[in-house]
This record gives sequence, C-alpha cells and structure tokens, in this order.
Amino acid sequence: MVRAAGQRGESVTCVQKVQEPAEEAGPVREIADNADVLAALEHGTTQVAGGTAWMWARPEFHEAVDVLFVDEAGQMSLANVLAVAQGGRSLVLVGDPQQLEQPIQGSHPEGADVSALDHCHGEAQDAAPGPRPVPGRDLAAPSGASAPSRPSAFYENRLRSRPGLERQALEGPLLSGAGLWHVPVEHDGNQSASPEEVEVVGRLIDTLLEGTAWVDEHGARRAAGTRRRAGRWRRTTRRSSISPAGCRAARGSEPSIASRARKRRW
Repeated sequence: MVRAAGQRGESVTCVQKVQEPAEEAGPVREIADNADVLAALEHGTTQVAGGTAWMWARPEFHEAVDVLFVDEAGQMSLANVLAVAQGGRSLVLVGDPQQLEQPIQGSHPEGADVSALDHCHGEAQDAAPGPRPVPGRDLAAPSGASAPSRPSAFYENRLRSRPGLERQALEGPLLSGAGLWHVPVEHDGNQSASPEEVEVVGRLIDTLLEGTAWVDEHGARRAAGTRRRAGRWRRTTRRSSISPAGCRAARGSEPSIASRARKRRW
C-alpha cells in the first residue's frame, strides 16, 4: 500500500501491531502495544493499521477504523469475523473461496470450520454470481502450459492471466520454455528431510543462476542470475542469494522460478 501510494504521488502512513518491532525502521511502522496503535488511529497520525483478530476484537477498538479489511477470509471462521467486525464501521472480506480451510484444533460443532467467505458465497458455488465479489480478472497467474485448467475448474473462467505473461519463458541448457518440469530424485529411508533433494535443488539453482536467461512479459531477455550470486549460493550455508519461503510467504511475490519438493510413497 505504501508503494502504491508513492507511485500515485500520495502519502500514507501505516502501522502494524507486532510482538517485537524490528531494529531497523521500514516503510511500515511497527508497534508492540495495542494502546499505541489505537492512539495513532485516534490522533490521525496513521491512516492504516494492521493487527491480528485478537487486537481488532478488543472493546476499545470498537469502530476504530472506517473500513476493516479481513485478509484470507477463506480461512477465517464466521465466528472470528463477527468478533473482529466491530473494529470497523464497514467490513470487506478478501480471500479465495477455494482456499484450504483453516486448521482447527480440538473438537467443535459441525459447521464451525466454515469460513465467513463461504457463508457469503454459499458452499455450493465455486464463484459468486451477480453483484457479489468475484475473483479479479487480470492477475499475475501462470499462463499457457503451466495453468491450463484451474480457471475453468474453480472460477467459471473468470480468472485469467495478465496479458503478456504468455511471453515469459526460460532459456537455458537444463530448463527451457515455460510450464512445469518434473525432476525425479530417488532416495530411501528419509522421514522429515532429504539431503538428496537438497543437493538436486542446489544444482538446479546453480544452473539457473549461471547459464539460464529469463524472457519477461514484455519479451525482454534478462539474465536470471550472475556468477557472483551463484558463488554466494554455494559458499553460504543458508544460501542467502535465494529467498526460501512457504506457499503463504511466496504468494504475491511473483517469482520467476519456484521449486517444490514432493514426496511419493511406494
């Protein structure tokens, strides 16, 4: 939001409630105390505040903001959304109706796991008709061979790739073109970790960084990496030239290349 506002020549101040603020200040001010977040909203020193459901459900946050956005509403139960809704004068649910359900611990009555988004859309509908919210039309979603069926299977053909993504491709000795590649790795006896897979992924990344180019959505040919970055990948234990992330952290980052290891039992 800060970046988008800057591109439009506008100024916006954002704060986020965290357990421990980072030592280095970033574009979003981090605050450890709920009272300080509320004071910033009341005094008008911030226009946007981010926090957990626990914060927005507190009585003192009643109608603290004009609009309360609930992210990942496809994973948030109706009860939790009702608890936080009092924090804003209006409510916007943002999420994917095909998102995996939220993890639930313990025993709950039947239906307690149904998300607020499902209640709005109706569990029998894949996409909402009429004036209700629908998935965005142009997204940075995979194009061509890498995503042939998801839009028709889940979103009634309403979800389409952003124009130009069909031009994206890799040009290299090992991986060339666009789509999904299967790289089998044989190993035996591994339970929670596989050194064999780590080694193969490391070789793949070395190849991508040293000898593979990337054609972007505008048709421009770019180097996917440099020998200096590849060298740093080899030398450092954590391989800092690459940013490992889970599915949730990687979402929205629009990476050129993503790798996923999957175990198959025989």
